Amino acid sequence: MKTIIPICLGAAVLSGCSSSNPEGRITNPSRPANQAGIAVGGAAGHVVGSVVGGVTAVGEGVVGTTAGYFDTRDAATHIVRQWRTETTPDGRTIQVPEDYLVDKNGRVIRKLTRN
Repeated sequence: MKTIIPICLGAAVLSGCSSSNPEGRITNPSRPANQAGIAVGGAAGHVVGSVVGGVTAVGEGVVGTTAGYFDTRDAATHIVRQWRTETTPDGRTIQVPEDYLVDKNGRVIRKLTRN
């Protein structure tokens, strides 16, 4: 807040100083407040927009980092279930699940046994 006030005052002071106009002014002599207000508002908007953008970037970084802990798509390992057909002694065919522990690239680490 301490730096915004000098910037705004500097913008207000410098808003009508440099000109190629023969009168030496950029602003309209009958309405100089409008142009000065536009210059000060533009400078203040730039500063406030940068601050808000920085706060938003930090917030998105925190959310992205926190969400990474709950994201299971890139987990180091996960379980894959495959089904195989088996015939029972009485002649029925059934589907039996087989679980495998695989790495993130899909390579089988080991077969999991059912208890």
